[in-house]
Amino acid sequence: MSDLWIERQEIGLVPAKSTTPFGEVAVITGHYFGTDPLLRTEADLMSQIRRIQYNDMMVKGYSDIMYNLGANPFRPKPLMLRGLQNRNAANGTTLGNRISPSVLFPFGPSMSGITHIPNWQDNLIESARIADDMIEYTFGKTLPWVGHKYWKATACPGEWMMALINAQFDERPLPPPAPQFTPDPDLRKRPIVGFNYVMWDGFNEDGYVRWVQDFLNRTSVEGCPVDGVWGWISHERLIKFQGYFAQQGFPCRPNGMTDLDTWATIHYIATIEGIV
Repeated sequence: MSDLWIERQEIGLVPAKSTTPFGEVAVITGHYFGTDPLLRTEADLMSQIRRIQYNDMMVKGYSDIMYNLGANPFRPKPLMLRGLQNRNAANGTTLGNRISPSVLFPFGPSMSGITHIPNWQDNLIESARIADDMIEYTFGKTLPWVGHKYWKATACPGEWMMALINAQFDERPLPPPAPQFTPDPDLRKRPIVGFNYVMWDGFNEDGYVRWVQDFLNRTSVEGCPVDGVWGWISHERLIKFQGYFAQQGFPCRPNGMTDLDTWATIHYIATIEGIV
């Protein structure tokens, strides 16, 4: 039993079917219930968490509850859910799940289920700050926060939590913008990287190929060589990136070239991820 957080055993969560460790992480993702269950006591909160785990494991087929930690509106003490050593939905992939430590906020769009709780805002924020410290201690670095809606077409984690994130939650600056190789705002002067276009960095003067490879290396679970030479591995990683974000509604197409739409998508994702 911990003085800083509420253990899984106290919540009544069942053991995970399997676990997969985290690799490199860049952000902390905030989520919310998506519904507004009425929470009168902390026992109600734990009961709702158990229902979420049941749905994640029995309906969705995940190996455990999706979320690593939970914020707490009843007291400034976060809940240990999936844990800090195991990535979210361990049987998932980077194409279906953001591989990042996550914190679940126990409210829905209207927040009607928690606003009657004394000091609910202070308790939620403080328990989230403790969760933030726990995560950063585990991974040994400062991590900015993003909302679930930053990378997926959803309202999660709600307007109130989004306002905190946009106001630099936990007093940390937002990720810096991605580097600009040209002052042209519509990216039209950027060269196309890909087969039969720019395929290598001559004497590493421009660095276009190396920067794209570094971006793909940071955003792909398989990794990508960063050597300034555009080969088949780089080509394959770019097509996977384009295909995934095309399915999410971004304008890029899986053609293996950094055309205008792909540069725009890369610029957006790099800004959110803080890749410099």
